[in-house]
Amino acid sequence: MRVAVQGCSHGELDHIYDRVLARERDENQCFDVLLLCGDFQAIRNHADLHSLAVPDKYRQLGSFWKYYAGIKRAPLLTIVIGGNHEASNYMFELYYGGWLAPNIYFLGEAGCVEVGDLVISGISGIYKRHDYQRGRYERQPYDKSDLRSIYHTRIYDVERLKLLPKTDIHMSHDWPNTIELHGDTQALIKKKPFFADEIRTHTLGSPPLLELLQTLKPLLWCSAHLHVRFDATFSHRSSSNQTSAPVSLPVQGHPTRLSAAAAADPNQITIDDLDDSDEETLNPSASSSSAEVARNTSAPAHDFGDGEEPLAPREEVAAPTPPVDATATNNREPSRQEVAGPVKSAATGRDSTQFLALGKCVKGQGYLEFFDVGGSSEQGFTLTRSSRAEPGTVYDPRRRQAPALRYHLPWLAIVRALHPWLSLRAPQTQIPPEHELATRIDDARKWLLEKAAGAEPSGLEIARIQRFVQTASPPPPESLTMKKLDLRRIPPTPPYINPQTAAFCAFIGIDMRINTPAQGPPRLLDISEIPDFSAGQRSSSATQPSA
Repeated sequence: MRVAVQGCSHGELDHIYDRVLARERDENQCFDVLLLCGDFQAIRNHADLHSLAVPDKYRQLGSFWKYYAGIKRAPLLTIVIGGNHEASNYMFELYYGGWLAPNIYFLGEAGCVEVGDLVISGISGIYKRHDYQRGRYERQPYDKSDLRSIYHTRIYDVERLKLLPKTDIHMSHDWPNTIELHGDTQALIKKKPFFADEIRTHTLGSPPLLELLQTLKPLLWCSAHLHVRFDATFSHRSSSNQTSAPVSLPVQGHPTRLSAAAAADPNQITIDDLDDSDEETLNPSASSSSAEVARNTSAPAHDFGDGEEPLAPREEVAAPTPPVDATATNNREPSRQEVAGPVKSAATGRDSTQFLALGKCVKGQGYLEFFDVGGSSEQGFTLTRSSRAEPGTVYDPRRRQAPALRYHLPWLAIVRALHPWLSLRAPQTQIPPEHELATRIDDARKWLLEKAAGAEPSGLEIARIQRFVQTASPPPPESLTMKKLDLRRIPPTPPYINPQTAAFCAFIGIDMRINTPAQGPPRLLDISEIPDFSAGQRSSSATQPSA
């Protein structure tokens, strides 16, 4: 299996596909799947921009709408998770996962699928402690607070993923807490000096994701968010990794205070959510020093992890100065030893997980990586850097054979079993411990095998149940030619009931709650009630917005 991984997309879908296809031509063979680790920005039309958490001057349509409208088609199977700069309204329509566009599949707020023999899981959003214990209470149209909280990860999704028996590749936007201590921490601080304080205080990244990493032990964990390339190897044998407490950081060699460049600009050293306004408005006194820092340090002046970044054209973004031990160039690719070594897996567990964080799609950042995954689920997989095909191989993308994309039966059983604890209000009911859920999950698995999926792998094929259908309309042609579009004249997108979500709920036998009217109890649908949509065909009768 040949796998390509991208960091933050920020609407640059055309460019990402161009780079993947160029790599295919260089190596004379196709890739099977592309993984996108958040900030995807699945913006269908200008109305969706109201649900994008960036300052107004950075609200851009991007290129996704062309794939949504059917003007373009993704050249290879693409698996997506959400970040903190998303069209959150559209992604919430597909809370359990679904096709954002033909050949582009969203894993949902949390999800797990099978791509060929690989089990790939993922979680969307970023961690904020004040929202972690809450339910999914946000409703459209989002107010200023909801626009930020909607993309914060919740305990319900993390706890469900922790019940998975295994996964081979896990995707997250946020980094697991303290993962930076398992790679070249000094090089990371040289690239991103404003992370120094978070590294020193062990507050960089998500504590729940560290627990998830220790539980799932995937072969490869891919992240984005902090806009820097970083490799690490997390050992599951080390006793210090068996607890969620951060690993002690040696005093020598690590900063105990911020660098002068970072301290000069308060905007640089925060990775918290920022208000939906320009950074100058947030801190007027810092604006002049920000410009000075931008001219005199290698760190980009507006390179926050979770702030408002200019979604500037690639050619307008200056490449950061590489660390002294780096050898090269844009989108630097590591040696085979850096990538994996190779990392080996076994059916009973893994000794280590290779962690890879990638940057955003701009010049000067390592934002794409390519792997060959060998072996099998029974014998264990190996992970190595992708390489050229054997002599005599003929590269023909027209004959690309897409791998089978299937639901993962253990995940379906978990979703069905824990459905009663899905909260669409602010309070989140406490989830029972794993030993109390085991019987429920086993019963759900038996129900699925008997009523829905059957024993054959074909019963779990996603395309059999979920087919892409447009809900919101693509942008009208006249809006694409306007030099300046006033969003105040365009109402936000209403909350649509997505037929894919309804089909998924009917398939696993749970009531449909996502974007349903608040009046009356949710209704359990039968799979026979779900229309058989053709790819790209929009049905107004089945996708009306909820009341």
